[in-house]
Amino acid sequence: MSTPVRTALVSTAGHCEVACSFCFRADRARGFLTTATYTRALSRLKETGVEGVCLTGGEPTHHPDLRQLVRLALQFGMTVSIVTSARSEAEVTALAEVDHLLTNVTVSADSQGAMTLGRTNPECGLGRRDAQRRRNSLESPSPHLLGRGRRGSRAAR
Repeated sequence: MSTPVRTALVSTAGHCEVACSFCFRADRARGFLTTATYTRALSRLKETGVEGVCLTGGEPTHHPDLRQLVRLALQFGMTVSIVTSARSEAEVTALAEVDHLLTNVTVSADSQGAMTLGRTNPECGLGRRDAQRRRNSLESPSPHLLGRGRRGSRAAR
């Protein structure tokens, strides 16, 4: 008897400025998942018994319709989580706008380690001082990144 798939990873954006060499999105394609394609995928996933989606990228906070993607999954009765590097102010802001709708947020600290190990795009935005500031903010998370009694947990990976 096979184990049902409970959560599907959905790549919403093909690009990410971090460009970690270990990322499963090694193709580094550009562009965004269309709402029409996403809606069809949600319908099929729901039919097969999938209970939730995890929005990934590239960087999902770059998607111009992130809020709509989250709401569509909720309309299908699915839980929604996000994996993000949350490296820039704009990414944190985009995340904060949908945080209250999410079951789980995973902030990939791997991107910080990858920067130190030289496994990211060398032209990527954060300098050493900015990276230290980001590490400090991960140690003392912002209130909008903390759980507020919803199912699931907040985790730094």
